[in-house]
Amino acid sequence: MTKVATPIVILSLAAAGACTAAERQAPQSTADCAAQTASVDELITRSSAIVLAEAVGGAAGEPTADLRKIQDEARKGNDGGERIVAGNLPVQLFSALDYLKGEGAETFSVIVAAPAEPTAPVPHDSDAFWEDASAGRAVLTDDCRVEADFAAGERYLIFIGPQHVKAYEPVAVGDDAWLAYVRAKIDG
Repeated sequence: MTKVATPIVILSLAAAGACTAAERQAPQSTADCAAQTASVDELITRSSAIVLAEAVGGAAGEPTADLRKIQDEARKGNDGGERIVAGNLPVQLFSALDYLKGEGAETFSVIVAAPAEPTAPVPHDSDAFWEDASAGRAVLTDDCRVEADFAAGERYLIFIGPQHVKAYEPVAVGDDAWLAYVRAKIDG
C-alpha cells in the first residue's frame, strides 16, 4: 500500500447544510439524481479510488488545521459568497484495509452528513440490491443528496469520487456479493 498524506474526502457538503440561500431554493436537476443512482459499473468506472476500510470513529476535539481549511472552503460559495454551514461538519475516520482501485493513505477521513434516521443495509445477495438502482444503505434525499452513517469497528466499501447510493456499503464478510462483484470488475 502506498503511503500518502491523510486525505479528507467530502461526502456531501449540501447534506451537511453547506449551501447558499439560492442553492437551497434551487432544485437539483434530474441528471444530478441520475448520477447518484447510475449503474454500478458506471460507479466503479468513475471512482478515482475504491477502498475496503474499517470505520475507526469520529474525529474528537478540535479539528486539525487541514480539516479547518476544508471546513472554511466548504463555507465559500462558488460565487465567492459565504455558505451557511450548520456547525462543524461531522467527520468519520477510516483505516484502509485494501485499495481495490487507485491509491491512498492508510487512514483517511470522510466529511459526512448522517441521515435523520439510521439506515439498515440491503443484503448484497438480494435481488432488491441489484435490481433497484437506489437500493443501498445510504439515503438519497428528495433533493438528491446522499447521506450515510457509519459505525466504528464495521467494514465498508468506500468509493472515492462522485456521490452514489451504493458508495458506502457495509461489508461484513469476506465473501460479500458486492465486494466480489467490484473485485471481479476491477480485475477484469
